[in-house]
Amino acid sequence: MKRIALTLVIGAAILAFAAGCRLNAPLDACFTVLPDPDGQPLTRQFNAACSTYCGEPLGVGYIYEWHFGDGPRIREHSNALTTYAFPEPGEFRVELLIIGWDGEFARTSRWVLVEEP
Repeated sequence: MKRIALTLVIGAAILAFAAGCRLNAPLDACFTVLPDPDGQPLTRQFNAACSTYCGEPLGVGYIYEWHFGDGPRIREHSNALTTYAFPEPGEFRVELLIIGWDGEFARTSRWVLVEEP
């Protein structure tokens, strides 16, 4: 009897997880942009903590690849937070690509205005 109950509990958990993935995009990338905490005028802090997998916050094992629209890509392993200093004022298209441990990926982008005070 215990074995049947355990099987039912595990089966229900799997179905709940699968339903959550069907209702939400499996991997969803998003990020926020904040001023530099040290006050540098051309530097911005980027935070991808709002990104999710099946509606849940991302854990470890993801790669965050940032492209800031003015040079090479920057890869952060399992770190959703990064800071970047732009070389000059302007409007830059910032792109984020998140690569999951299972090969899934998601991307998003937005325009970021960088001005001197």
